[in-house]
Amino acid sequence: MLLSIREFWNQAMAIREARWVIAAAGLLVSLLVGFYIFKLVRDMALGNTSFGPVDSSEFLTDFQKLRNEGKLNDEEYARLKQAIPTAHSGREDSSSPEESSSGTEANFSPPSESD
Repeated sequence: MLLSIREFWNQAMAIREARWVIAAAGLLVSLLVGFYIFKLVRDMALGNTSFGPVDSSEFLTDFQKLRNEGKLNDEEYARLKQAIPTAHSGREDSSSPEESSSGTEANFSPPSESD
């Protein structure tokens, strides 16, 4: 089988147009690999080493576990929570009101109708 592949390769390389097609395909593959490596190095230089979108709630969950285990105190947890940008700023977790970024929570209730 290896001999038949070698014979096919030699016959294909004898054709001038086939050499051009193989050279163009090799150049295209080299450019794509180079672009991928360039993008990977650029992302690492910018600090984006994750592959895919990062969910900030995963970080908060991990920090909440550390706080529950006693490895983080409330002040450290509040600082970390403020430092992580969240896509869902209205998301509520099991933290207390004094740990929220504003420090106060407003409770809005609809006005009661008295007739």
